[in-house]
Amino acid sequence: MSHAFMSPPNAARFVLSNATVPAVTLSGFRGTASEGLVKADIVVADGLMKDILPPGAAPAEFARVDMREGMVWPTFVDMHTHLDKGHIWERRSNPDGSFMGALDAVRTTARPTGRPMMCAGAWNSRCARPTPTAPA
Repeated sequence: MSHAFMSPPNAARFVLSNATVPAVTLSGFRGTASEGLVKADIVVADGLMKDILPPGAAPAEFARVDMREGMVWPTFVDMHTHLDKGHIWERRSNPDGSFMGALDAVRTTARPTGRPMMCAGAWNSRCARPTPTAPA
């Protein structure tokens, strides 16, 4: 049986308490950063983040979800991408869904597009963490 990391409460307003947020995504936050991360309470109202507060500062009457120090990002993030090649090759299907199938599809049919590299935003991401490719 699997369990979701968290399930939001069925409430118009609630708090994601004990969340970890990358400090670089915040402006004017009054909290202490450690290794580029801050702990925060995030107030959600009507499906939108309404406020990011220091831990324990959110209204006590709101329903709460303990994030157990889980990270919260303001948008989708591609945490692993090879920007040097991941967006410059035509897409190919992987017939059997295996790693070797993916390699075979690229080896036999992929050609560079000749177009500029597409940004992560084209795939509904607003941030990417590049993964360096080892020199050949």
